[in-house]
Amino acid sequence: MTVHGTPAHPARGEPRGAAPVKPVESPASVYAYPEALERVWVAMAHAKAPRSSEGEAIDRVAPAATRLSELFTTARPVAFPDYGGDTESRVAYGLFFVPQTWVRTRLALAEVVEARGRALGRDGVVSVLDLGAGLGAAGWGAAHWLVARDPTLRARLLAVDRSAESLRDFVAAVEAVPSSDRRLDVETVVADLAAGPAPAVLARAPFHLVVVSFALNEAFPPPADDAARAWLASLSGLLADDGVLLVVEPALRETASRLRDLARPLVASGALHALAPDLDGRVALPHDDLRFVDHEVRRWRKPRSLVRLNRTLRRSLDELTFSFVALSRTPAPAFPAAPRRVRLTSPFARLKGRRAFTALGADGTRATFDLLERTLADEATRARVLSIERGDHVEVLDATPLRERGWWRLAGPDALRVAWTPR
Repeated sequence: MTVHGTPAHPARGEPRGAAPVKPVESPASVYAYPEALERVWVAMAHAKAPRSSEGEAIDRVAPAATRLSELFTTARPVAFPDYGGDTESRVAYGLFFVPQTWVRTRLALAEVVEARGRALGRDGVVSVLDLGAGLGAAGWGAAHWLVARDPTLRARLLAVDRSAESLRDFVAAVEAVPSSDRRLDVETVVADLAAGPAPAVLARAPFHLVVVSFALNEAFPPPADDAARAWLASLSGLLADDGVLLVVEPALRETASRLRDLARPLVASGALHALAPDLDGRVALPHDDLRFVDHEVRRWRKPRSLVRLNRTLRRSLDELTFSFVALSRTPAPAFPAAPRRVRLTSPFARLKGRRAFTALGADGTRATFDLLERTLADEATRARVLSIERGDHVEVLDATPLRERGWWRLAGPDALRVAWTPR
């Protein structure tokens, strides 16, 4: 593993409700968060309060984590402050947000690689660009997963952020985690992503994967939609022919809807193609019912330090929520017309005498499917069906249209087959 700093002009899964604390052991799991990386942020918290126990040191970070959480959700100012310049904020971010970002990015990337069959890399090397990297969780998590899946692959990661302090801590974390792979080369560039690609970025293009995680709305807050869309379009020039632009944003209605509104005309013009979450290569219009927002909700396994920190914050963290689009200059192959493939856009909801979910199909149409509750009498069958999550791909093998527009009745549990779910 090698680490380089490249200064530029500084410019700016588990059962629902469970609280698992043991990390997944296989690095190839989408949900795996390295315990060695968790220890880095715990050690940083402990260094600020050396006379406290580790648990007490984590608790002391709670006020800073609360401020950041409110900044990213309820506050959402027009111009985001440079929170990366504050040491306490970086430690709080490392403990509270890095694990979430690490897994969110891998979940989105897994759909591109596994469900859409997009192979990333060439000649044994995958090049990754993380724009607005902060502490590097998105790009590092993605690169770590790609090399863990393929032992013959090597990753080159270029992390760009306006905060030199955040990038410095990122590099220190990479150096402190030997298990993060000797097959990972890291470079950093201090630059404001809103100003356009820095020369050091252009010099290293093209990239197999460009990641923008929770940074688009910070760099281009509303109402700067034209600037945001032009910037997204410009990133296509940084992509290899089969490269992927992965943009991850919060699951808030305004951020999730805006992301899709920004991407839709780029895809409609043919400048880019959608690989995910839409299955037909386009970006669908919103659901007629405004209660349904196109975003992800995934159960996951929280690291111990996050469980401890959340004892004070009391945030709902049993599920990861986010929105994303994955775009490319080249389209993915179309899914076969039969069996009918759909992607869940809601969980199974309990209705009177039935269970129902909304879905977006590979033909671009939205539909609602229901299943009579009495067909789930067998506990094993019930557990299997109700374990299907929002975002999973399923094949509908037998369904009948109902009188309600867009509603279909599944013949039974066996009429639904899981085609893809992240592992």
